[in-house]
Amino acid sequence: MEQLLTLIKENLSNIKENFYIIKKSRFANSVLWHVPSLSIYALYPLHTEMFTSLLSLSSIEEVENWFKKYEIQLSELKEELKVLINFKNKIDEYTELNRLCLLVSQQCPLGCIYCYADHGTYNYPSLMDDKTAIKIIDTFSMVFNSIKTIQFFGGEPLLNLGVIEKTIEFIDELVKKGKLREKPKYFIETGLGVSFKIMEQCIDLLKREPTINVVASCDGPEEVQNILRPYKNGKPSFNVVAQNIDLLRQYNQPIAIEVTYTRIHQEKGILPRDLRRYFKKRFGISKIMIADVISKDNCIAIRRNERDYIELSEYLKDRNLVEEILNRSPNVFFCDMGFSNFTIDTKGDIYACHILTGIQEFRIGSIYEDIKQLEKKILQQGEILYKKRASKLGYTECRNCYLKYYCSDCLARRYVLNGEIKISFENCENMKRVIEDVLLEYVNNNQYYND
Repeated sequence: MEQLLTLIKENLSNIKENFYIIKKSRFANSVLWHVPSLSIYALYPLHTEMFTSLLSLSSIEEVENWFKKYEIQLSELKEELKVLINFKNKIDEYTELNRLCLLVSQQCPLGCIYCYADHGTYNYPSLMDDKTAIKIIDTFSMVFNSIKTIQFFGGEPLLNLGVIEKTIEFIDELVKKGKLREKPKYFIETGLGVSFKIMEQCIDLLKREPTINVVASCDGPEEVQNILRPYKNGKPSFNVVAQNIDLLRQYNQPIAIEVTYTRIHQEKGILPRDLRRYFKKRFGISKIMIADVISKDNCIAIRRNERDYIELSEYLKDRNLVEEILNRSPNVFFCDMGFSNFTIDTKGDIYACHILTGIQEFRIGSIYEDIKQLEKKILQQGEILYKKRASKLGYTECRNCYLKYYCSDCLARRYVLNGEIKISFENCENMKRVIEDVLLEYVNNNQYYND
């Protein structure tokens, strides 16, 4: 116990900075939020009193008196407290590349009504060739120590399975030669509106490359899928997509469903929780990622006054907010586009984000440029244009906020909706209020919102 007392004395200022108590009179138990690790702990009234008192201390003498008063409770928590006090945030300095998004196909059979990419073509219908794909990997393996994730994207990436396979084969060679530290994680993000023949080829690839993860884009049951994600000729897509998901389920794929949530869902009375239940029941898939549509079109943009606490609270509960918090890694950046997250189109042009592909302002360069000049351009632009702008610690609103390692924002979304990359803090207080209530309800009722 003497060791714990010394630790608290030596780290009192850090403790006061890194521990935050969430409590409200209508709840019996409170929450201890550990700022750097995003850990949460349920506090019974006596523990609430103990930690509240700790955070008000200012002298060594006060610490010693406090320690004597709560010595019994501290003896029960000493090991956990030692871990939390000694915790050091290992925020990635981005010598590694977090995600490399390859637009292997700028073609798509679907005509999603909310598509930001000209129905998957990015205004340049084309397929990536082997040479470009290999050059992309070779180039980025020279700029970064490692590549964590490769995302095969589109358009519809299943229209170019041959290039996906060639890319993976080349990466295997680089790993064997020691030019890449380890194999990245592979993801194929697909709308699955393709023929049975293509699905057979896809399954054959998955059998040979079992490390590939498939993420399927589907917006729900047919009454919304067929409105939001029809074929370009106007025909409904649900039956084909559902059949293809059923086919993939035989091989434990897709690992997740990605849903774009719109006003159409709202008008039909379909909540995020309804979508989770639907996909679990229909396909046996539990991992459902739901994102708001990025659109200025009032016919599909979410009708939600973000300043309205009750609506926002119910919406975030539906999204499994507690689970999101518990599973999120701490991060000091709102978004990593342009410095640890890049997209390369079929021509080999490098962009800060797939959402901004084709917009000249966000074109960083080409993989066919001189490698030294390109490396300098990637790193300098990333540091100056994106990294500083995305760092939460650069904003006074974030520096003393207990959510500074938790919250995120999509800078590309801000650009599409507002024409500029600018972080908005107008909804922070409402978000804090919602998060606090959801966490307090969770620790007092011990329940998730995922039934």
